[in-house]
This record gives sequence, C-alpha cells and structure tokens, in this order.
Amino acid sequence: MKSKVCMIVNPGSRSGKSVETCTMAEQVLKNRKIPYTVLFTQKKWDAARFARRFCEEANAAGEVCNLIVLGGDGTINEAINGIPDFSKVRFGVVASGSGNDFGRGLKIKGTPKEQIRYILDDLKEGVAPDWIDLGKVTYDKGRGSRYYAISSGFGLDAEITRRVNLSSLKSTLNKLKLGKFVYFIVTIQALFDMKTTRMYVQRGDSHGIFNKAIFLAGMNFVGEGGGIPMAPDADPRDGKLSVCMVHSVPKWKTFFILPILALGKHKRLHGVQLFNEREFTVQADHPLVLHTDGEHVCDTMEVHYACVPHALPVIGLRG
Repeated sequence: MKSKVCMIVNPGSRSGKSVETCTMAEQVLKNRKIPYTVLFTQKKWDAARFARRFCEEANAAGEVCNLIVLGGDGTINEAINGIPDFSKVRFGVVASGSGNDFGRGLKIKGTPKEQIRYILDDLKEGVAPDWIDLGKVTYDKGRGSRYYAISSGFGLDAEITRRVNLSSLKSTLNKLKLGKFVYFIVTIQALFDMKTTRMYVQRGDSHGIFNKAIFLAGMNFVGEGGGIPMAPDADPRDGKLSVCMVHSVPKWKTFFILPILALGKHKRLHGVQLFNEREFTVQADHPLVLHTDGEHVCDTMEVHYACVPHALPVIGLRG
C-alpha cells in the first residue's frame, strides 16, 4: 500500500482516550512504514472539512482515499458527510465514542490496536470492502440534506439526543462509565415537556395519517442511543430503511412503552408502527427536532428519507 492514510481524530472522544489510541495507531503506521497524516478536530464540522480536503487531494493524485476515523458516532457522521465520492474512498473506524452505535451495528471487534491492524491489513492485501447502505434525509423543502449511517429521528428521540449533547451530565457520567444513564434521565425530562403531533407519512402511492405521534426513526442499523434496538430487523445491506414509529397512545403510557422498546420487545405493541421502505416522506403539524446519528440538524415540519444502497465501503471488519 503506497498511498497515504489520513486519520481524523476527535481528541475529546472517550474522555480523551482517543488521543492515546491515535499515538498507538501512529506507532503501528511507522512500524509498517506507511505514510500518514493525523488531523485533530477542534470544532463542529472539522471532520467533514478534513475528510473532503483529504479525499480531494488523494483523488486529484489518482489515488483512492484511505480514511480512518478515531471517534464516536458524531465524528463518523461528519466525516461521511464530507466525502465527495464514496466510490473513491476506503473507510475505516476505530470506534471510541460513548454511544458506539456504529461499531456495535457493524460488530466491530477487537481492541483499538487490533482494529487498526485489521484496517491496515485490508488495505495492504487489497481486501474488498464491505459496502453498506447509508440513509439520506432531506429537509426544509429540499434546501438541506444529510447522510447518516445509523439512524435519523424526527420527534422525541431527536429531542432526547439534542438534550443529551447539551447536558453537562454526559461528560461526567462518561468518566464514570455510566454514559447510558444520561439517556434515561433526559428521556424522562423530555417526556414531561413533549408535545405530540399529527404525522402524514407518504410511501409511494399510499399514505397514512398518525395522530398523537411521538417520534419516527428511520433506522439503518438495529440500535441507536447507546444500543437501544429500535428496529430489531434492520439490515444495513438490504437497500431499505427500517422505520420505528410511536403514535396514538396517551402520553402517560409512553413511560411503559419506552422500557419495552429498549428491550427490543415492541414489535406487536399497540401504538408502535414498524415498516421497511426505500424512501418515504413525513410531514408534521408543527416543527419537530431532527437528528442524524445523534447530531442535531434542525427543527422542521417535513422530511424525506431515502436509503442509498451499498454506498459506503468499510474496511477492517472481522467476524
């Protein structure tokens, strides 16, 4: 492998432990005499800017871009949205976030050092990547769009992720290895504050009207929010999004539905709608929060979801 490797590192990931992982990865690269560049994120969308710049430089030189992300789901999402041409990249991840839904969804195994070695072995040996689907959500009447790997939520789950990212509890509980508890705490708070809506869902030639809708999540992977199995049958290689929607239940009943949902036992539960679709449009009666891979996007009334089949070439997977 002659072409350079670019590592995009979120230094705040895993309470700073991603920097240690980066140092270890650099040693592996030096031992193998592989040229590399390390870029540390400092502010929002740095990962997207770095990914775009490095991909454009590699592609201009006639090379495939070898991109490795050391960070959590948010950093991975940013990097994916910076890639200008998915067919000209090889994408590796050393999952080091608190939620780690990307790593969990693709069953990324091994220690950080092993994960780096798996990625570099695949590059050296020219192993064919594992092409996975991506989701794409378009909002504000087509004026904005975002790719995502894990999930995109519209409503309560997006409001929860927005509050989690703003919460001072997140970093504190992460240090205590209790990061998942912040989702539980914030969920209770959001349920008291939330306002339900009517959702209009257009699927091809058919449509449905759902009253007292709480949220809709367009899932590419099974779980989000630290492994909550919103879509137990989701497959990131089947060319479809798996949708989980909660509606038509009194607000107080939601307190009982969410724990069942967290256990993945909600398939036949009244008020839970599950379906698979290549693309669909959702309209709400009032603006709702929208997220992609746990990152706040905007408040909007209409979103269009689509699956982009076999879009992202991932390397370094084992198992």
